[in-house]
Amino acid sequence: MINLFIMILGFASIANLLADFFTSIDKENKVPMKPYKCEKCLAYWISIIPMMVSFGWIGILYAAITSMAASFIFKHI
Repeated sequence: MINLFIMILGFASIANLLADFFTSIDKENKVPMKPYKCEKCLAYWISIIPMMVSFGWIGILYAAITSMAASFIFKHI
């Protein structure tokens, strides 16, 4: 259970860092807004495959929880 919690927080944190990185390097607005600059979308898409490989179909739910955690981290931390 703790491994799942660490995976969710890890993917959410990586998504926030990547979304910030994509926003900062894109000065001419050539990178599409979604999924690269939105932390929720990016967290979902980078976590869905590893979560489904690790946990099966319930990984879709865990990827959704990861995107909500990314949004919480973005707004409150």
